[in-house]
Amino acid sequence: MPNENLQIFTLTEDALRVQMETLQARITVHGNRMWQLPFTYVSFAAIAASIAVQGQEHFLTSVFFWLLAVAGIVVMWAMSDAWKSYKRTAENMNEVEEQLGLTKYTTANFGHALPHFVLCGGAVFTLVIAGAAI
Repeated sequence: MPNENLQIFTLTEDALRVQMETLQARITVHGNRMWQLPFTYVSFAAIAASIAVQGQEHFLTSVFFWLLAVAGIVVMWAMSDAWKSYKRTAENMNEVEEQLGLTKYTTANFGHALPHFVLCGGAVFTLVIAGAAI
């Protein structure tokens, strides 16, 4: 027996425009996370590594580099989540664009995010090698 309290409705054009504005704000946040996370991590790792190298025991410096590498893996995991959120928001924006009769303009191209993953992954790899070499 169907639920009589369930009401199915369509969104008005004004509601769709408000939803589009909300999605645009979300995609901006997710897009910003995609570049802010790796650059913040690489900057922090470079500063911390340069301080750690100055007058420390080799064992402690190696452990510190490996800990920074683990932190980089966590950052890459957060970047992966940001990419998934960005992609999902872009897909939702395409649906709203279609409902408003607009051209589907929003895209989520992983090629734009790939350099950020490479930057962070390169830093992790470098820290692992540096930790093993010391």
